[in-house]
Amino acid sequence: MNNNPLLEIDLIKNYKKLCRNINRCMDLHSNSTKLIDRNYKIENIKGFEKLIEIMKEEANFNRPDARNALAFLYYYGIGVYKNRETSLEYF
Repeated sequence: MNNNPLLEIDLIKNYKKLCRNINRCMDLHSNSTKLIDRNYKIENIKGFEKLIEIMKEEANFNRPDARNALAFLYYYGIGVYKNRETSLEYF
């Protein structure tokens, strides 16, 4: 992490925002009966690449929320390259 506490707080806020957005998309996925309704977008998240790095570190510690979120992102190619194999590794 950074030595600037304000930047770390901002990073944590953005990480939580990203997690909320992913959870919203996952809810849409589970409640959608039509494929056309599945239009997943992550709303403007500052420092998305850094947040994905943190999420990967969390997934390496077998944190289920991080693993599920990464699986979802890779499965649908949201903010990362669509890669079903990588997605299945996180599930």
